[in-house]
Amino acid sequence: MLEVVETNDDRRVCLENILAINPNNELAARQLHTFNVITAQRRRSNGLAQPPRKRRFGPILFMVKFLLMLIGAIVLLLIGLLISVAIQNGVL
Repeated sequence: MLEVVETNDDRRVCLENILAINPNNELAARQLHTFNVITAQRRRSNGLAQPPRKRRFGPILFMVKFLLMLIGAIVLLLIGLLISVAIQNGVL
């Protein structure tokens, strides 16, 4: 997901979500630290005092919705397959 998102805010959320799932992920921790340092430097150079408001779990919710739709499609496919086999065997 981190490679797919388009905005820096979404990248930050992805890194935070990765660390929420696996706090021992050193790569994500380093990337988030680097991202925060660069963002703080840009904010200071632009004279911004407050960081932008964080959006949490946006990409994770998208992934969960996608997986649920995928599971639903698989279930419907299996039901259709079972009905097809039942018809071929004369059960239905």
